[in-house]
Amino acid sequence: MLQSYVYNRWKPRGRFFLKLSQAIKFTPIVFWGTLWSTIPLRRPILVVVGKPIHFKKNSAPTMEEVSEVHGQFVKALRSLFKRHRARAGYPSLISWIYVFKLHILY
Repeated sequence: MLQSYVYNRWKPRGRFFLKLSQAIKFTPIVFWGTLWSTIPLRRPILVVVGKPIHFKKNSAPTMEEVSEVHGQFVKALRSLFKRHRARAGYPSLISWIYVFKLHILY
């Protein structure tokens, strides 16, 4: 979402580009900034840093331990968003944080 504000972009459309995207396994997107360069446009960016999340170091954590730390992270992220959403330009947005079930494959 952030890149959409600091760069102009053009995504090719049409059948040819769809086939090309499938063949090369990614969608080509052309982006540019100041004077058609990769230097971002001069637009304000709000960066918010929260409190550190403390947890016990473990080289072989269980799924429950990972889920607990993940839950702490999501809770802290939602709190940061609620506190700073008006400054970021989203005063009426309820939440943009989607939480998916965490799966770890061994």
